[in-house]
Amino acid sequence: MYLQRVREEQAGSWSADPDAYTYVRKMFAAGRIRVLQGNLTGRTTMADIAVAARALASPVTVLYLSNAEDYLFYTDRFAANVAALPSDARSVLLRTIHDRFPGWESAEGDARWNYQVQALPDFQRRLGERSHGRNQDRTSMLAAALAAGAVERKARGVSVIALHTAPPSGGGDLLMARAGDSDDSRRD
Repeated sequence: MYLQRVREEQAGSWSADPDAYTYVRKMFAAGRIRVLQGNLTGRTTMADIAVAARALASPVTVLYLSNAEDYLFYTDRFAANVAALPSDARSVLLRTIHDRFPGWESAEGDARWNYQVQALPDFQRRLGERSHGRNQDRTSMLAAALAAGAVERKARGVSVIALHTAPPSGGGDLLMARAGDSDDSRRD
């Protein structure tokens, strides 16, 4: 029932497209997608991802934060965690921004979310430039990116930041981290 509702209400979702769903399902079944619950601002989860990627001699090509940035500040620990991730010109950060935030309209056919792709090296650089209210959280980072003309609106509800197009070289695993709650008894 859920997939049927998604197919009817969210035409742009991977789970709404049978071919995309089949592809993601096969990747998951083959162990190519690793879903980790953890604290993005903690000491272990992101560090473990960085160590695993380096051991595989593979950059993190996709860091999917969804809307976790709604609930966190860019602390020194978070900035260090993201900086430790090996990345290259193909590496991207994927985020969703709820349309309740001014200036970020929802995508066509999706009543809630703006979808954004940011070059991961750009995100890492901006996190390293945090000071006096600048790049302290998603809102201030996006404001600075907008002011610098780095945000390109591709379509209604779809935007990119400092995305340099490079031909995909294939290979690599998709590593996804999902924010856990801040309870210290959980894996951090």
